[in-house]
Amino acid sequence: FIVWFRMKNLRLYNFAGYYIDNGTPSPSKNMDAGLGYIRDGKVRTVIPYFGLREVFKRLYTAVKQYGAEKNKPTMIMTHISGEWPVAYLGFMDNRLEGEQYAAPVRVERKLYHDLIPLDKWRAFNLSANVGSMSVFLPMFGDLDKTKTRELMGLLMLHDMIGVWFTAGGQANDEAVYKMWQVQDEFGVEDAKLIPYWNNEDVIAGQTEDIKASAYRKPGGGSLIVVCNLSGEPRTA
Repeated sequence: FIVWFRMKNLRLYNFAGYYIDNGTPSPSKNMDAGLGYIRDGKVRTVIPYFGLREVFKRLYTAVKQYGAEKNKPTMIMTHISGEWPVAYLGFMDNRLEGEQYAAPVRVERKLYHDLIPLDKWRAFNLSANVGSMSVFLPMFGDLDKTKTRELMGLLMLHDMIGVWFTAGGQANDEAVYKMWQVQDEFGVEDAKLIPYWNNEDVIAGQTEDIKASAYRKPGGGSLIVVCNLSGEPRTA
């Protein structure tokens, strides 16, 4: 029923896909809905993790079949900030991460460089990890260009993570557009990433504070991203 109802809406209104918020499975013991079980005379709670995986798998398949029928692009995005529902993230086109940092960034004025260790960036925000594109949601709450440029450097270190910045003025749009412009002019879509965590034999001079990733074109030419993680001026 869930898949049928959503596909009915897609066809009725000629939508191109869905944005799914709070999709993580919740505990339930509603036996009328097929959840929960009885042990020692009590109804016990279950989390329908794999059942939800099947729902997302079916929805993703149906949306892609619809796109093929209509010869139109489709997209399913899920908002996962602070969560990691890995069972179904491969059945998304992209996943939105980052809202959980709103208070530290806006109130405590902390830098993303300090909030998120590099190993956590690699675990959570590499698109290749679970098969859906990673999209980051900045939470600055102001339009300071320098802050956004620093974040763009951090994002580009990690395989061109997408960025969602329009709602509520979370980031400086000029700085985001500049990153996209550089990527487009270079032609980054067919380049191979040579990441900072596996390129010290190619790019020397990196330290704990200075990291560099390179995007290498098949026919030659590279775009090198150098990022200062210290929050202070550095010379590389």
